[in-house]
Amino acid sequence: KTCKVIIFGMGTVGKDVVKALDTKQGVEIVGALDKVNAGKDIGEISGLGRNLGIQVTDNADELFSKTKADVVFHLVTTSAKDTYEHIKKPIEEGMNVISSAEEMVDADYYSPESAVKIDELARNYGVSVVGGGLWPTYVDIYLPLALSGGTREITRLEYRRKSDFKPYLQSIVLGKFGLNFTKADFEKGLADGTIAGHTGFEGTFNVFADLFGWKLERVEKNCVGYFDDNDVTVSVKHTATGYCDGEPRLYNEIWGSIEDDWAPSDTVVIEGNPSIKMTIDPGVVGTVPVANCLVNQLPFILNAKPGLLKKPLMGMYAFDGHVMNHVNLEK
Repeated sequence: KTCKVIIFGMGTVGKDVVKALDTKQGVEIVGALDKVNAGKDIGEISGLGRNLGIQVTDNADELFSKTKADVVFHLVTTSAKDTYEHIKKPIEEGMNVISSAEEMVDADYYSPESAVKIDELARNYGVSVVGGGLWPTYVDIYLPLALSGGTREITRLEYRRKSDFKPYLQSIVLGKFGLNFTKADFEKGLADGTIAGHTGFEGTFNVFADLFGWKLERVEKNCVGYFDDNDVTVSVKHTATGYCDGEPRLYNEIWGSIEDDWAPSDTVVIEGNPSIKMTIDPGVVGTVPVANCLVNQLPFILNAKPGLLKKPLMGMYAFDGHVMNHVNLEK
């Protein structure tokens, strides 16, 4: 059996998903949806150097009603509410969904109504839906959780990410963080909310609070821009502190930059018995790991029970060989 997939969104990450899928045995891309790249071959626009015989379409209804697929990679939004509207049709056509939407890391927290709709719809049609990518999920949840297995009596957990944003120069991500903006436009964007920075702090904190037996009471966030001699933002630090039981027990930080000499890193600090600190240097960088995190969830979702899935345990790994060798076909 071959795992047939559709790619919903052929932006920066979507192109890397195509290249990641091209390395996997037993996976066949049967369709792609995108407004900007409609009519183009996915191999051509992904930089594979060859056509794959699959043209991008901008007609969602036609694609999902006429194309049979096992999994849809949903790569086009941030919110759980928008995700529901996007994936309703493929779910009704019997397709599982892996979404990169940041709020899907904990859809119950951000949009309980949407979470219920997605869960009920997926159960009714016997498919699974999961959210998760590099950040949030892999580096800010999975890695800290793995480290927490070696300690106890945790009082505080921190995750700090220094990220190279140059791979996102042609992406909407840069605008979300206000990078490459004039100082005036950056301050204006902060004031009117168009510069939102990272989405997902609250959901990440809620996952930890639930697992550690804490109660997340509030989240305080801050966003600071750093400028070059021409008053253009070259880096932005977005931070969040989660207060549990009256104490600042959770802290996340993403410091993104488009400077050439920027040194990416990922650091996890756990205060407990014993305390643990781990730094990945250089950090997990670029859009290739984002795509890998999504593609490496294929065995997980193909084995999963129907519904909207929550993943406190590891659901992605660098699988090799034929994808169906990792799947329980009795699901």
